[in-house]
Amino acid sequence: MIGPKRALVPTPAHPSLPTLAEISVLKAMGDAIAASHMFNIANGAVALGIFLKARELDLQPIAALDLIQLVQGHLSLSPRGQMAMLIAHPLIDKIELTRLVDKAGGFVGYSCRIVRTSGFEHTATFTMAMAQQAGLIKSGSGWASYPENMCLWRSVGFAADVAASDITSGATALMKMPEQFGVTLSEGGDIIEGNATVIDFGAPAAPVPPTAPTIEELMERFSPEQILAANGGRVPSDEAELVAIAEKLAGGGQ
Repeated sequence: MIGPKRALVPTPAHPSLPTLAEISVLKAMGDAIAASHMFNIANGAVALGIFLKARELDLQPIAALDLIQLVQGHLSLSPRGQMAMLIAHPLIDKIELTRLVDKAGGFVGYSCRIVRTSGFEHTATFTMAMAQQAGLIKSGSGWASYPENMCLWRSVGFAADVAASDITSGATALMKMPEQFGVTLSEGGDIIEGNATVIDFGAPAAPVPPTAPTIEELMERFSPEQILAANGGRVPSDEAELVAIAEKLAGGGQ
């Protein structure tokens, strides 16, 4: 059983939408934190996104930098962060984690029981047999290295889906199926970027290749003599030559 309850990261009441002044402050904070290299944050834009997501979840900004990660282009609360929210939330009365074993004492799986203050409760179980059936147990994976924790996070995720979906906003997918996002979980419930696509908002955009004009379009702007001269006296034969001619003549070259 987990308890007693203690506010994890209390946040003052705020309006549903942030003000421009608040966004400006959060942006400045994000820029400063990204420049400090104290956290694994690509740039200020990513930090700002984390801060705004934290605001929705009633997490303090600095705590959020440790609990929210960018996965497949989406800001996601790590399983450890989800658990922290459940433990601290005033509508959750208790969380019970039960390690399941067989008659010989061998590990079988985990069950998680979540009880709300209203009295509603739900228990979910995830076992190694279920993981085996789903094809999750592979050499070098978290299931091979720390199977007990993997079962634990799965059971919490499935229990939260029923008993606390309003608290987690249904965002338990990384607990239940991180493999579908190309990531794995550490033993402590943090996200390890496997094949996940992480967007770096600070990366320069890929250059867009120029579109080749047609010969007719060139002739509307330049004389045949200019076109031939720009191409070394030859009639253009492909798109690359058409692009080169257009760029040369647009720059005043002959």
